[in-house]
Amino acid sequence: MKRVSLFILILGSMIVTSLLVACDSSAEPALTASEVPRITAEELKKRLDDGEDILVIDTRIGSRQYDLQHIPGAIKRPRSLNDVAHDQAIVAYCTEPGEGSSAGQALNLYREGFTDVAVLSGGMNSWVEAGFPVEGS
Repeated sequence: MKRVSLFILILGSMIVTSLLVACDSSAEPALTASEVPRITAEELKKRLDDGEDILVIDTRIGSRQYDLQHIPGAIKRPRSLNDVAHDQAIVAYCTEPGEGSSAGQALNLYREGFTDVAVLSGGMNSWVEAGFPVEGS
């Protein structure tokens, strides 16, 4: 009889715990890199032209690519964003159309609590192909 009571107690605890977790509205499903929102070069350009306060982050490895060519106003991948509000609009970009490093950076930003993060679809290549201005040497 003691074994049955112990089993029922354990089973009941598991059910209550499962229900509490399922009802927790603050629990969000984990985001994957492919699920990070994308923005086109045209959309980003329009938003910047409209004066929106968007932090544009160049996530390419090494400073040479950034020094040669980057989106006007973009910053090189920072070590810390401690001074940036978590609701700040952020767009990350890299070179490759697969958005590998920018999607990873955006995913890390989401994990750090930033809520308005997107990846430039097609990366720097899409910006240049659209004929938009660049800065650099």
